[in-house]
Amino acid sequence: MYLKTPKRYSVKRRKRYLFSFRRMLLQLLALVLIAGGIYVYREREQFAPVVGSQAEDLLAQGGEMISTMTAPTPLPTENPVNVVNRADANWLGGRVEDAIDDYEVATGMLPNDVGTHYRYALSLIIDGRYSDALEAAEDAVTADPYASDAWAVMALAQVRSGDPGGAIASGLHALELNENNPRAYAFLSEAYFELELYQRAQDAAATAVELDPESAEAYFARARVEQLITFNREAAIADYQTAFSLASYWTDAAVAAAELEAIYGDPTVAVGILNEVKDANPDNSGVLGALGNIYYRYVGDPNQAADTLARCVEVNPNYDYCFYIYGRVLIQLEQYGQAAEMLDSAVRLLANSEEVDPYYSYWAGESQIYLGNCPAALGYLRPGYEEAVDIGDDTVAESLQLSIRECGGTIGGITQPTPIPESATEEAVAPDA
Repeated sequence: MYLKTPKRYSVKRRKRYLFSFRRMLLQLLALVLIAGGIYVYREREQFAPVVGSQAEDLLAQGGEMISTMTAPTPLPTENPVNVVNRADANWLGGRVEDAIDDYEVATGMLPNDVGTHYRYALSLIIDGRYSDALEAAEDAVTADPYASDAWAVMALAQVRSGDPGGAIASGLHALELNENNPRAYAFLSEAYFELELYQRAQDAAATAVELDPESAEAYFARARVEQLITFNREAAIADYQTAFSLASYWTDAAVAAAELEAIYGDPTVAVGILNEVKDANPDNSGVLGALGNIYYRYVGDPNQAADTLARCVEVNPNYDYCFYIYGRVLIQLEQYGQAAEMLDSAVRLLANSEEVDPYYSYWAGESQIYLGNCPAALGYLRPGYEEAVDIGDDTVAESLQLSIRECGGTIGGITQPTPIPESATEEAVAPDA
């Protein structure tokens, strides 16, 4: 029995044709591709830049896609509150350098937080970075133009940057915003002193302490008055120590107390104070310079002084005082070549600051005399003598004159042939400053 196959599944033979349109179209397409390839080959110089440019674009896009796919997941931004808390902890703990790093980050995250801006500017002032502090103080004012503390810290940054007149204007504006701001009075005291308005400086410092008996800024201002105006050393030391005990970040107070203690009290106590500060702030050039000077002048340990001052010039290559004291120490250690380099740097750095100190020129000249190079020595001694005469410092002027004579130089066109006796000691002819 056979089943009928449904019609739709029945097998049919293809009808064969003698002529195929499909085959003809494929042949024509092949001929077009061949002709186009020949044309592109012949005109390859014309097409190469376009093709190359498109290929480069595709490659770049591919590279960006790969970079995006393989890039690490971005880390979450740190909470600004955590940054500020860490900065404040370092600040209150006396770790000023660490606090600066954190406050710099915090001010970028909190541009309108005037308190953070204030502490950042003050920390830069305490660290001796006055130009940076001035910018930070300006940012504090921008954060809140009606904040009295912002204008107060601007005043301190201005006076430390050599603008006491501007500091008084800023300080008075701070008092217009808050007539009972002890910080404004404290910082105005320093500006008044720089302008030789000594009674105003004294009154401003006293007002600052009256307004806030717990203000480190106020005690620091009064200590400066007692040291520099009334010359009450014991009271000055006590107020400096009070300021530092109230605010361990106020390293200026510690340095000033140590220097007075070294001169009039116990140098070992002074060293202890500064080493405590140095442990918290190992790169503070003001602390290093003061410590090196105390080791050199008052403890009598030039090797320890040299180690400390070498660190100072390393961390702050623009601090002329460290170069100067380091050069003096190296002369005592009979390392005259290196001493000459340090003292030359001190003279150059001082000249850049537009300040005058003939002692720098004297010791730079002495270092060259020790090297037997009188022509080079006279290059420092003659200008130093003129500076000493201009400022009326007879002691260093006389010492410079003696050194010029030793080298057979001239002063005012007159030859000075009389040499210093060989038996003369450094202490007999050298100024101590």
